[in-house]
Amino acid sequence: MIRIKLFAYIGMDDKQIYSCGIMRAASKNQALRSLSESGIYAIWTGGLQLPSSIISPASNKNHIVISEFFEHLHFLTCAGISITDSLSIIDGAGGHVSKYSRAISSNINKGVSVSEAMKQADTYFPNLVVEVMDCAEKSGRIEGVCKKLADYYYSIYSIKREIKSALAYPMLVLFFCFFSVGFITVFVMPSLADLLNASDADLEGASGIIIGASSVISENMHTILAGAAGVFFVALCIFRAYAKNGGVWRLLSKMPHIGKVRRNAVSSMFAGLLSMCMESGIPIYSAVEMASSALNCSEYRKSMLKMQESITAGECVSTAVSRAGFFSDEFAMMVKIGEASGDMSGILHKIACYFEKQVESSVKRAVSLIGPLLIMGVTVIIGLLSYVVMTPMLRIANSII
Repeated sequence: MIRIKLFAYIGMDDKQIYSCGIMRAASKNQALRSLSESGIYAIWTGGLQLPSSIISPASNKNHIVISEFFEHLHFLTCAGISITDSLSIIDGAGGHVSKYSRAISSNINKGVSVSEAMKQADTYFPNLVVEVMDCAEKSGRIEGVCKKLADYYYSIYSIKREIKSALAYPMLVLFFCFFSVGFITVFVMPSLADLLNASDADLEGASGIIIGASSVISENMHTILAGAAGVFFVALCIFRAYAKNGGVWRLLSKMPHIGKVRRNAVSSMFAGLLSMCMESGIPIYSAVEMASSALNCSEYRKSMLKMQESITAGECVSTAVSRAGFFSDEFAMMVKIGEASGDMSGILHKIACYFEKQVESSVKRAVSLIGPLLIMGVTVIIGLLSYVVMTPMLRIANSII
């Protein structure tokens, strides 16, 4: 398959009128020939490169790559380029995004619809994307829906990235704390205990208890590590079994700050999904059903079902949102404004952006509070161990003096 590329040009015609634009061609020479045949003398011609991937392939990769794919597709189709040529351009750009275009381009060239080609490439495109693109093709809104899909998947990527980056600092501090305490307990204190025993020094109070415990830990290190590994394995199995039923999130959602962050994150993704589905021409009831199943939030499923029942009964969306018992009053009020203005899809998109920013600010605020507390905790622990180690040494020094 010939890879079509984009070329920008600046030219001048026979009447010495300057012009510029973007054209498609397989190579620069072909672009120059096409300009010459059109009666345009090319002053400058250069290839255009699509943006490279935002991150390297890692965790959360699929969301950002899907977002980039639909962002490129939206840009190219809005420029008047056909779907087949757009996919060829994306394929020629290389990177992880090209895998997605390559997965569907061959079937589309055979006359298969975009949604059907995506359905056959189910390892790349989720069912939600297939259903939304199917409705977008029928309603003729492919360009707008591609933009909504790009924004939605980038929103998911952004929320997960924010949470992971926020957890990285506390985890690093905790790792440093455990490593320091473990090193002192296993290697430093047993040597100190041997030195003190050789000096016939009396170990009293906290110093004697902690140094004695460190000696026991050092002598039974293999048994303790095996027991810790067994406990960790059992805890991991229990966690996975509990997580399958949504029990972990149900427990975390009851905690004040974590519950609010989780609620705002789900609200952002739900609003983004509804906006995308409505943009593609999906009826509101089906859009709510698709959004509920795509979110896969078992702890909020009852609220989603209650919302669907209210819409089926003929109630407006804002009333159904209020009666769901999950979404905040802000969410319901903004949906009501969207109904009154007649721009429900646009308002839902703004709601998604608003709650996404709320998640980011909440996470940053939590990290700004947790960071100093962790540092204080590490300082206290290291200081206590230093006191335990130094007290017997000072006693020996005083007795010598």
